[in-house]
Amino acid sequence: MIKASASRDEASQKLQSFYALSELQAKAILEMQLQRLTGLEKEKILAELAEVQALITRLSAILSSEKLLLDVIKDELREVKTLFADPRRTEIQGEASDLSDEDLIAEEDMVVTFSHQGYVKRNPVSLYRAQRRGGRGKAGAGTTDEDFIEQIFVASTHAYVLIFTSKGRVFWLKVHELPQAGRAARGKAIVNLVPLGQEEKIAALLPVKELHAPKKEKDKDEEEVAEAADDAAAGEEAGGDGEEVEESEATRVAAKAVQVAAGPYILFVTQNGLIKRTKLQAFARPRPSGLKALSIEDDDELVSVMHAKGDEDVIIGTRSGMAIRFDQKEVRAMGRAAFGVKGITLEAGDHVVGAELARAGATLFTMTENGYGKRTSLEEYRLTHRGGKGIIDIKTGDRNGNVVAVLQVTDADQVMIITNKGTLIRSRAADISIIGRNTQGVRVMALSQDGEKVVGATRTPEEREAEAAAAVAAEQAGNEDDDGSPPVGEE
Repeated sequence: MIKASASRDEASQKLQSFYALSELQAKAILEMQLQRLTGLEKEKILAELAEVQALITRLSAILSSEKLLLDVIKDELREVKTLFADPRRTEIQGEASDLSDEDLIAEEDMVVTFSHQGYVKRNPVSLYRAQRRGGRGKAGAGTTDEDFIEQIFVASTHAYVLIFTSKGRVFWLKVHELPQAGRAARGKAIVNLVPLGQEEKIAALLPVKELHAPKKEKDKDEEEVAEAADDAAAGEEAGGDGEEVEESEATRVAAKAVQVAAGPYILFVTQNGLIKRTKLQAFARPRPSGLKALSIEDDDELVSVMHAKGDEDVIIGTRSGMAIRFDQKEVRAMGRAAFGVKGITLEAGDHVVGAELARAGATLFTMTENGYGKRTSLEEYRLTHRGGKGIIDIKTGDRNGNVVAVLQVTDADQVMIITNKGTLIRSRAADISIIGRNTQGVRVMALSQDGEKVVGATRTPEEREAEAAAAVAAEQAGNEDDDGSPPVGEE
């Protein structure tokens, strides 16, 4: 049949039609060599056929029996174990836990700035290059002609920022949640980060590393400290309002140590002269919607918020030029919902314009609406009991006008003063005279426009603090400036 065919294709077609073969089978026959037609080759083909039939029978039996299938799987796994088994190199310890966004953020120090018009931003400390004395500095933040940096601090990206409003509410933000902008950028309006109500404004920003107080070794010790603090506060409240404090230095030191052990605290001072002290741990449960930091009357508003250790004296200044200084232990620790107690007794038409925690070596700067001001040593403000009318801080009248700001400054600080016409002046605190308490002060700012009045003043230490933070970072990185020059004194 093959020999009689005219072509290969014809032979394939004849084989397929005569023997009912497939195209592949016909092709295999046509390609077979003549030597495969011998008896020996025939036996090999039959043997291969028998092997294939046996394999088909075995595989069919495995597929039809679940027991045989499982036995085959076991045998194959044992073979894999024998060929490839080796000791485990990884070790599983502990329990798996979910990661938060904060766990993925590197912890580093940030310089946070807050402007007078409510713009906030953060930048790495490393962005502020440390310079030698006499350097020209760098732009720390972009502002408009009527805006300026009002508050600056250095905090970790994992630290909290407590945002207190004039209506007594508090909001929490982590430093890494604040917008990061360029060194000369203005930042982002804080009203876009926290929901403020009508006529509600930011009173203060406080950076806090931890909201929980450090754990005591024994609960009994903590209770004894709290009881001692309450007893000390109650004893002082029994004293006459505004009377000068007479107690030994040893007694004062011991009482302050008790307060520090029970702290830290947040101190609040309102426009109507109320003061409240709350333990920091009372703010340990943040809420995105904020919560009440203190109860406040409709005709009152929060003026000052301070982070206190517990051993500082409080100084409160008023619009009519009065001031009072007392130990904060006279203000017992209260809950968040409390209104507070009387810090200073105000005359009709008077209100609080500022409050500070006394620091050693600082002076009290008082600014009036007609551009006059002065600095006075803190030693001239005698220690009295809270609730009194206070003593004269500066003489007010036609020349000076009313007091608009009371600040605690040092010679290294600068003071920013703003008027109702939008005029700004920045003065070094060291250029303002240190004079007595019951005086009229000196000219600090000349008012050239009709009806122009000073409406506010604030301490502006941003360049000094940012450069100091940068110097610390540079020292930790290798004690050299970012331009490769050696530290000062080692040239």
